[in-house]
Parts: sequence; C-alpha cells; structure tokens
Amino acid sequence: MSFEPLTPERRRAMTRRYLLDAAEVVFVRDGFYGATLDKVASLAGFTKGAVYSNFKNKEDLFVELLDDRFERQVAVISEALDEVPHVASEQLPRVRELFQAGMFFLDEA
Repeated sequence: MSFEPLTPERRRAMTRRYLLDAAEVVFVRDGFYGATLDKVASLAGFTKGAVYSNFKNKEDLFVELLDDRFERQVAVISEALDEVPHVASEQLPRVRELFQAGMFFLDEA
C-alpha cells in the first residue's frame, strides 16, 4: 500500500473539508445567528485563524457550505439519473438547468 505525500494543497483541501463538515453541524445545531467561527474551529479541531485562512467571514463560510452541499446533491442526482432508463434520463438536461439556476442564485446571494 502506498501513500500520497501530504502536499500543502492537499493539506489545505483537507482542512477546508473538515471546516465545511464542522460548519454544517454547527449551523444545523445552532442556526445561522447562533453559529460562530469559534464553534466551527473548535469542532473541526483547528484554530479560528484556520477558518479565516479559508473563509472571509461567517457569511462566506455559510455560502461556501451551501454551494458545496448543493454540488454534492447535483452529483448524487446526476448519478442516479444516469442509472435510470432512457425515458427518465431525457429529463436530465432540464434537471441540470434547474440546479444551475439554483447555483446562479447562490452565486448572486
């Protein structure tokens, strides 16, 4: 078994993933107004500085979290539709359009 070296880019991506996962827990548990970057950092096992090196502020973290979860849902739905008979897959372009419209809305928020 071989292991990939932990490059700075990979370490940053892992830190960002841990922070997003922790943010989801904190936002669900405490709500947007009750959530703090200190709570996110603590749950993820990082300092608040790590949060700020990845996100501008709480609002930026929240939007990034929504974007991340939305992209994951698009991938899951696309994969599921790929496994459906061709009749349902004919609707895939429309479904993708709707998700892209949602992504545009999040980008503009």
